[in-house]
Amino acid sequence: MIELATRTYQTNRDANVSSVEVLSHLFAKTIGAIDAAKVAARDGRIEERHQLVSKATAVLMGLVK
Repeated sequence: MIELATRTYQTNRDANVSSVEVLSHLFAKTIGAIDAAKVAARDGRIEERHQLVSKATAVLMGLVK
């Protein structure tokens, strides 16, 4: 997932998209994954919930580094 964040940043940077827009996009994806994880947990789809939480965590950890 960190690779996705890096690739997204580089692709958007090359396309003259501002870093604010890139961060906004990454945070939106993270929030979407967290929302989907909530639904998966509520529906008892634990493996899916785990994958979505891991995805969101990986993006955030990539932004911290």
